[in-house]
Amino acid sequence: MTNSNSNNENNIHGHAIDAENIEVDLLDLENHSKTGKPVPKARKYRLRIDDAFYETEKDVLTGAEILGLASKSPSDSTLRQRLHGGKVETVAPEQIVRLDTPGLERFIVIPKENTEGENNIVDVNMAIQSTSALRRDFSLPETDTTFLDKNHPNWEAITDNGIPYIILNNFPVPPGYNHSTVKAAIIITSGYPLAALDMVYFFPDLARADGRMINALAPHTICGQQWQRWSRHYGWRHGVDDLTIHVERIKSWLDDELCK
Repeated sequence: MTNSNSNNENNIHGHAIDAENIEVDLLDLENHSKTGKPVPKARKYRLRIDDAFYETEKDVLTGAEILGLASKSPSDSTLRQRLHGGKVETVAPEQIVRLDTPGLERFIVIPKENTEGENNIVDVNMAIQSTSALRRDFSLPETDTTFLDKNHPNWEAITDNGIPYIILNNFPVPPGYNHSTVKAAIIITSGYPLAALDMVYFFPDLARADGRMINALAPHTICGQQWQRWSRHYGWRHGVDDLTIHVERIKSWLDDELCK
């Protein structure tokens, strides 16, 4: 005779567990990350890469193996992992990723491709007032504010002449440039997140420490100061790309420039 109570005890959140209460049949990492609970041993793990889901029986993967699940490789893509709460980290190809890491939410693939625009000059006047208080002139989707609060807590949302900008203060710059931190500005286009984000603006100007020229730059006036526009373009993936990924792309642009 089947013991219904025993069957109920051997089920957690709809997943069957073995007699020793060690494993669940299938664990959705993104859903589980929101519970704040330790990650149980599973027979299979479902992980999200961009907007697609993949299953694996392995609880330990390298960054390259995770890219491989999405038919990508380290030669054409960079991998990031996002933890619950908005923290985003770069995952190196040889880096070991434990799928039982608490709060592991999903993975983001940043293609190593962008188109450098022309060095034409576009001058948009924007006044950023000097103030100790951080300006938040407009709101963003919750996922964006969570990411910014966690990774760039001194961010500002500034509107000038009807144009909304996100300003990332103390934005880190990798070694190989003339500054270690700068301000980075992003225009939030009308219709975002359906509409694409594009380019980035830096203050003060960045230059390579080796003296080599950076292509597709143009001046951009902000509050009487000349910022530096990096004209970089890429195909916007609806439902996948957002401010988080655009910021990660900016970091990749800085890294990739030094490899040229």
